[in-house]
Amino acid sequence: MTTALAWLEPLRSSTPELDHAAWDRLRRLAEHLAEQVSGAPQVGDRPARTRWLLDLRRRLAGHGHHTASGPSGLVWQTLAQFCAGFHDLDLRDATGPGHGAMILADATETTAATWRARFVRGDLVGIAATERHGGSRVQEITTRARLHRDGRWRVSGEKCWVSRLVESAGFVVFLRDPDGRITAAVVDAGDRGLEREVIEPFGLGGWSWGVLRPHDVPVDPAAVAATDGAPWQPGEREQLLVATAVPAGLPPSTIRELRQFLIDFEAQRPRTTPRRRYGWRLAEEAPLPGA
Repeated sequence: MTTALAWLEPLRSSTPELDHAAWDRLRRLAEHLAEQVSGAPQVGDRPARTRWLLDLRRRLAGHGHHTASGPSGLVWQTLAQFCAGFHDLDLRDATGPGHGAMILADATETTAATWRARFVRGDLVGIAATERHGGSRVQEITTRARLHRDGRWRVSGEKCWVSRLVESAGFVVFLRDPDGRITAAVVDAGDRGLEREVIEPFGLGGWSWGVLRPHDVPVDPAAVAATDGAPWQPGEREQLLVATAVPAGLPPSTIRELRQFLIDFEAQRPRTTPRRRYGWRLAEEAPLPGA
């Protein structure tokens, strides 16, 4: 059967960042994903599917499927995302830090180290940036932090269309600091001041989605990821590359399924049927990688 790695094999010579050990890690991840997806709940059973996706992420983390640092890690994670999308677009958060890459890149050393350890265990981070006026007009953010007498900030506001609303162990929240500058802070998902409103997703399912309302949620200024007053978009190109790799894995999988459908369909038709020749030739004369 065609595998995700069979489609990636031609890239070996053009990815000098990945050595033999890295490709072997990628192979093990692809094999593990192939073994696990057969037990996935149906798309219509959203609660069960959400639990399964988070459990799968943690199982993969437990088996050592982690992203290394540096350029090689970015290349490896991009190909890992392809392997995930090959099976299911909902597996886009199966491995890697995801939005947590923002924390690793721009948070303080202490905060980054804390979350790096949590990512190794399979924890997930959501991003809370969009507000009712839209997501692109960052300068209009109204979620605000005020300075409390204990030296910490208290964050209040509303964020819309937050993915991984229930599953996340933390959120990167875009806000205005006590001086009115736009910044981003890491908020623990377990804080009692966080109110969630789950909404049925319009597009991709799998993970929960909805509105996040912090009510005087305490934030340590030392956990703030950026304080330069500019819209915080660290590693934007890198994250776009990784995200794009997930849907890139879908067409090969679809082609594989279409090929098998044609073979099965044509095998059931009389040999004298003219259309059989076309379907059979399409399936047999254009074999897929690894088929």
